[in-house]
Amino acid sequence: MNITLSNYINIYRINKSIELMQSDKSLTEIAQLVGFKDSQHYSKLFMTIIGRNTLQLPEVLYQRLLLRTILFLFYLFDKKTRYRKRTPH
Repeated sequence: MNITLSNYINIYRINKSIELMQSDKSLTEIAQLVGFKDSQHYSKLFMTIIGRNTLQLPEVLYQRLLLRTILFLFYLFDKKTRYRKRTPH
């Protein structure tokens, strides 16, 4: 895989910014924290790498967390149900 050092650094910075999006910081603060001086450049690069704009990602993260929680609850319910079926009353 051929990737330039510049591209690698940008991908790393964008991934770090995604982690920071779960905090209460603004997008401008996040862009600055990961090394971007211009938040517009950060937003364009984010869209190029991630495929969504910065305003859509927190919603996607929330939906993913909600889905994981629901799936985990179904798993627990199913596990409990299976256990009850195996034990004699």
